Amino acid sequence: MQPKKNPNSDLRNYSSLFLAFGLCLILFISWRAIEAKTYEAQYDYESLNVDNDDDEEIPITEQIKTPPPPPPPPAPEIIEVVDILKSFGSSFCLLHCNSTYPAPFESLNLNYITRLKELTDCPVGYSGHERGIN
Repeated sequence: MQPKKNPNSDLRNYSSLFLAFGLCLILFISWRAIEAKTYEAQYDYESLNVDNDDDEEIPITEQIKTPPPPPPPPAPEIIEVVDILKSFGSSFCLLHCNSTYPAPFESLNLNYITRLKELTDCPVGYSGHERGIN
């Protein structure tokens, strides 16, 4: 039986040439695929443009009122919680929060932060969900 390959031929000398040719071929195919354009078939009849009909305007018939936020806890309750946290040696900070999202500016009650500072001698901050207030 005779070998199918020629033992005198050595393709390793041309491997870099084959690689360069393959990369060029792939580059050309990719470039043609990116630049390919398809055109819609032209028909002899007029088509109806319905893009602008998608936007249906619905009038607002009722303004939704957000309920007022719940009142803050009474002062003795806040003082009791602060005393409990201090007795455990915990590091903490009191945060004034609003329960509505997004919070209307009228219901933020930011003056309560100074009241919390008067009631306790711990750090006081604010955590909010309002929009457009910097």
